[in-house]
Amino acid sequence: MLMMYQMPRINLKQNNMQCSICKFTISGYGHNADPVAVGKCCDSCNFEKVIPARVQAMSELVSDLSEPEIPEGGWECSECGTPVENKNDYCSQGCFNAGMR
Repeated sequence: MLMMYQMPRINLKQNNMQCSICKFTISGYGHNADPVAVGKCCDSCNFEKVIPARVQAMSELVSDLSEPEIPEGGWECSECGTPVENKNDYCSQGCFNAGMR
Protein backbone atom coordinates (compact mmCIF):
# COMPACT_ATOMS: atom_id res chain seq x y z
CA MET A 1 0.00 0.00 0.00
CA LEU A 2 1.39 3.41 -1.00
CA MET A 3 1.39 5.91 1.85
CA MET A 4 1.59 9.61 1.12
CA TYR A 5 3.21 12.11 3.40
CA GLN A 6 1.62 15.52 3.42
CA MET A 7 3.82 18.48 4.28
CA PRO A 8 2.41 20.64 7.03
CA ARG A 9 1.00 23.90 5.75
CA ILE A 10 2.77 27.02 6.82
CA ASN A 11 0.76 30.20 7.15
CA LEU A 12 3.04 32.82 5.62
CA LYS A 13 0.86 35.63 6.95
CA GLN A 14 2.09 34.78 10.43
CA ASN A 15 5.69 35.24 9.34
CA ASN A 16 7.24 37.77 11.71
CA MET A 17 10.82 37.47 10.47
CA GLN A 18 12.76 40.67 10.15
CA CYS A 19 15.31 41.37 7.44
CA SER A 20 18.75 41.29 9.04
CA ILE A 21 19.89 44.09 6.71
CA CYS A 22 17.08 46.66 6.43
CA LYS A 23 14.97 45.47 9.42
CA PHE A 24 11.69 45.39 7.44
CA THR A 25 9.33 42.42 7.76
CA ILE A 26 10.15 39.58 5.37
CA SER A 27 7.37 38.18 3.21
CA GLY A 28 7.71 34.50 2.43
CA TYR A 29 10.68 32.46 3.56
CA GLY A 30 13.37 35.09 3.04
CA HIS A 31 16.88 34.57 1.67
CA ASN A 32 20.24 33.72 3.19
CA ALA A 33 21.88 37.11 3.85
CA ASP A 34 25.46 35.79 3.81
CA PRO A 35 27.98 37.44 3.11
CA VAL A 36 26.34 40.78 3.93
CA ALA A 37 24.75 39.80 7.26
CA VAL A 38 23.92 36.82 9.42
CA GLY A 39 20.36 35.51 9.14
CA LYS A 40 17.61 36.07 6.59
CA CYS A 41 17.01 39.02 4.30
CA CYS A 42 14.09 40.35 2.24
CA ASP A 43 13.78 40.14 -1.56
CA SER A 44 14.95 43.74 -2.06
CA CYS A 45 18.12 43.37 0.01
CA ASN A 46 18.85 40.02 -1.62
CA PHE A 47 18.77 41.53 -5.12
CA GLU A 48 20.36 44.89 -4.25
CA LYS A 49 23.03 43.88 -1.72
CA VAL A 50 23.54 40.14 -1.21
CA ILE A 51 23.74 38.93 -4.82
CA PRO A 52 26.13 41.75 -5.90
CA ALA A 53 28.34 40.96 -2.89
CA ARG A 54 28.45 37.29 -3.88
CA VAL A 55 29.25 38.15 -7.51
CA GLN A 56 32.05 40.47 -6.34
CA ALA A 57 33.49 37.75 -4.09
CA MET A 58 33.42 35.23 -6.95
CA SER A 59 35.05 37.64 -9.40
CA GLU A 60 37.86 38.27 -6.89
CA LEU A 61 38.32 34.52 -6.47
CA VAL A 62 38.47 33.96 -10.23
CA SER A 63 40.93 36.83 -10.76
CA ASP A 64 43.24 35.27 -8.14
CA LEU A 65 43.28 32.05 -10.19
CA SER A 66 44.12 33.71 -13.51
CA GLU A 67 47.56 33.87 -15.10
CA PRO A 68 49.84 36.20 -13.12
CA GLU A 69 50.91 39.47 -14.69
CA ILE A 70 53.99 39.27 -16.90
CA PRO A 71 56.96 40.48 -14.87
CA GLU A 72 59.18 43.28 -16.14
CA GLY A 73 61.53 41.70 -18.65
CA GLY A 74 59.12 38.83 -19.35
CA TRP A 75 59.27 35.18 -18.36
CA GLU A 76 62.52 33.24 -18.54
CA CYS A 77 63.26 29.55 -18.27
CA SER A 78 64.53 28.89 -14.76
CA GLU A 79 66.98 26.27 -16.09
CA CYS A 80 68.61 27.96 -19.07
CA GLY A 81 67.39 31.59 -19.01
CA THR A 82 65.80 31.54 -22.48
CA PRO A 83 62.86 33.99 -22.82
CA VAL A 84 59.42 32.29 -23.04
CA GLU A 85 55.89 33.53 -23.91
CA ASN A 86 54.15 32.57 -20.66
CA LYS A 87 54.94 31.01 -17.31
CA ASN A 88 53.94 27.45 -18.33
CA ASP A 89 55.59 27.41 -21.74
CA TYR A 90 58.43 25.28 -23.09
CA CYS A 91 61.60 27.19 -23.85
CA SER A 92 63.43 26.76 -27.17
CA GLN A 93 65.85 24.38 -25.43
CA GLY A 94 62.99 21.98 -24.56
CA CYS A 95 62.86 22.76 -20.82
CA PHE A 96 59.50 22.97 -19.09
CA ASN A 97 60.59 25.07 -16.13
CA ALA A 98 59.65 28.59 -17.15
CA GLY A 99 59.61 30.97 -14.25
CA MET A 100 60.57 34.47 -13.24
CA ARG A 101 64.24 35.10 -12.71
